[in-house]
Amino acid sequence: TIQQPRTRIVTHARIPGVRQEREPILEPIQNEEQLADPDVNVRIQQRHRQGDASEVHRPFSRRTDERKVLQMSSRRDAARDGVGDAMMAIADALTDGNISGKLDVVFLLDASGSMDPHIAAVARHLGEMAREITKRDVDVLFGMVTFKRLERQNIVKRWELTEDLNLLRQAMRSVRCEGDERALDVIFTTRREFRLRTNSLKAFILVTDERLTGVTSLSVVIKACRDTGIRLNVLGINDPAHRQLAEETKGLWFPLPKGYE
Repeated sequence: TIQQPRTRIVTHARIPGVRQEREPILEPIQNEEQLADPDVNVRIQQRHRQGDASEVHRPFSRRTDERKVLQMSSRRDAARDGVGDAMMAIADALTDGNISGKLDVVFLLDASGSMDPHIAAVARHLGEMAREITKRDVDVLFGMVTFKRLERQNIVKRWELTEDLNLLRQAMRSVRCEGDERALDVIFTTRREFRLRTNSLKAFILVTDERLTGVTSLSVVIKACRDTGIRLNVLGINDPAHRQLAEETKGLWFPLPKGYE
């Protein structure tokens, strides 16, 4: 019997029996770069939870010090190439020989203290990844899970599968990075609880800059993913466990860029 970690889940889809919590309302900023890419060959459904679709929420307000804004922008630019190349390689691997013509991709984003530039880079390249997949006539849906650990409690937030890239981009850019993380526990519970299509190719993309920890063991996580046909791709660190997790679930491993501090 595996002892399950104490976890608070915040979900952004109606799931019976699960308490729902709202994200804090942040001050909207109009920024053309953050709006949906008009060339994305995916039907964007306007299902935003709050306000006009043109409103974009950032994890800081207009009063944020200008130097901080420039510093964060510089960090995001530095993260772009490595993360973007990895996402394109993963897209290529998941569409090559995809017999079902359907693909479910779930991002597992470590939201601990050092992850802001990495999550921002994923948001920047989400549309590019979607184009690469859909141009091969694959029906793709994206979902997202963020996780961190505060005061000895796992804080997990979940966005169910959607075509709405704008919603996911805004959610990624609103993540507040803080605390620690327990990635192995989140992978295990997401594999069991996240609603994926029965006839699709299923893939997780774990993005973390820390070693894999948790109550659940690495071997149990690998077996659970293999049993349910989930390919676990890792954008992480040069650690044997990261590589093993990807290789033994038929996924890919890539190193996250360094040097943001």
